[in-house]
Amino acid sequence: YSTTNPHKAIELIDSTKFDVILCDQKMGGPQGIDILNYCRRISPDTIRILITGYADINVMMDAINKCHIHYFISKPWSNKELINIINKSLLRVILMATIRKFPISI
Repeated sequence: YSTTNPHKAIELIDSTKFDVILCDQKMGGPQGIDILNYCRRISPDTIRILITGYADINVMMDAINKCHIHYFISKPWSNKELINIINKSLLRVILMATIRKFPISI
């Protein structure tokens, strides 16, 4: 799924299970950190990635401390780096699903 509408993004989070969400900070309306924080409460296992062109330290701190994001990407980004981050995120999803399916007792 893809949307540039933050209200639609919230609707999608409510109705769909996402493994990874990539969200821009500035979309008009609710900010990216607001959407990712909502996602964290609704779907804590979703990998949350924030992308922004603004180097605001308060946004970065909120993204980390409140939203518990997994990755922070600055604009302009490298396509190679973005693909690498998405691949690592999907690998983490697969690993966590495997661990849940086959719990290990230590």
